Amino acid sequence: MTSDQSAHLFEDRVVIVTGAGRGLGRAHARFVAALGATVVVNDAGFAQDGSGPDPSVARDAAAAIEAAGARTMWSAADLSSRAECHQLVAETLERFGRVDALIHSAAIVDRHPIAEITEEQLARTLAVNLGPAVWLVQAALPAMRSKRYGRIVLTISGHGLFPIDPPALPAYATGKAAQFGLMNTLAMESAADGILINAVAPVAATRVYTGPDPERFRPDLTSPGVAFLASELCQDFGLVLRAAGGEFSVGGYAVTPGVLFPGQPSFSKFVAHWSEIAGGHFQPANPPSVSDRAPRVAQPARPRPSRKRPRPST
Repeated sequence: MTSDQSAHLFEDRVVIVTGAGRGLGRAHARFVAALGATVVVNDAGFAQDGSGPDPSVARDAAAAIEAAGARTMWSAADLSSRAECHQLVAETLERFGRVDALIHSAAIVDRHPIAEITEEQLARTLAVNLGPAVWLVQAALPAMRSKRYGRIVLTISGHGLFPIDPPALPAYATGKAAQFGLMNTLAMESAADGILINAVAPVAATRVYTGPDPERFRPDLTSPGVAFLASELCQDFGLVLRAAGGEFSVGGYAVTPGVLFPGQPSFSKFVAHWSEIAGGHFQPANPPSVSDRAPRVAQPARPRPSRKRPRPST
C-alpha cells in the first residue's frame, strides 16, 4: 500500500478511541485521524489521583485533531458506568450512523501491593480497567453486526500475562488480564460476523510511566500497530500485539507439547514426567488446531531442559 493509499485507509470509517485525551489514546486518535478516520474522542479527564472529571481534556484533544482536518466528536463520559458506555456508542451512532472500530485505551494504575488493597480500591480499579471493556464491546457489537464489519482493539498489559519483577500491580494486572479473557471468549464468535477482536500490550511513556528513557517509549511509536489492528487490512483475531519503542511482536496463551499417560496416571508417574510436561518449546494455543495435534505418550523420564523465561512487556 502506498502512502497515498494509506492516507485514505480509514475514509468513511468511524473510530471510537477511549482515553483519547492523553497518552496512548491521544496518540492513537491522532494517528487514525491522519489516515482519514472520523474519530470519537472519549476521555473523562480524571487526574492520576482520581480527582476530576475535566471535560476540557477530551474537548481540547478533539479540537487539535479537528484543526488538522479530521472530523471528530468529543465525549467526557465516565466509562466506569455501563449506562455511559452504552450512551457513548448510542451518541456515535446518532451522529455518524455507524461504528467501524473501537480502540479501548482508557485505564488507571493502582500501585498498592496485595497486602494493602482495600475493597474500594479493587472495585474502583476493576470499574475502570475491566467494566468499560465489557460494556463498550456489549454496546458496539450489535451496530457492527448490522454491517457485518468491525474491529475492536483492547489494551492489556504484560502485568497480568506474565510473571513480572516487582513492583507488582495486582489490582491493575487483574483488570488487564481479564480483558485478555474477554478477547479470547468473543474472538471466534465475533469473527463469524466480520468483527475481529485483538489486543495490544504496549510499553509507553505516559503520565503513569516510571521506567527509564521515556523518549524511547513515546506513545505514538505504538500507534501504527494499533491502527493496523483497527483497520480492514487486519484479517486476524484473538492476538496480542506487543508494542514498545517501535518494536512489535505477537504473543498469546501458549502450551508445551504435553505428555499423555495411558490409563490412570499415578502421582509418582506425574512427578517423574514433570520435566517433560513443563519443558520443551511452547506452542501457540490456537483452539481450532490444538486438538488436531497428537499428544506425546509418556516415555521414561529425562532431565528437564533449561530454558529462559521471556521478558514481558508492561
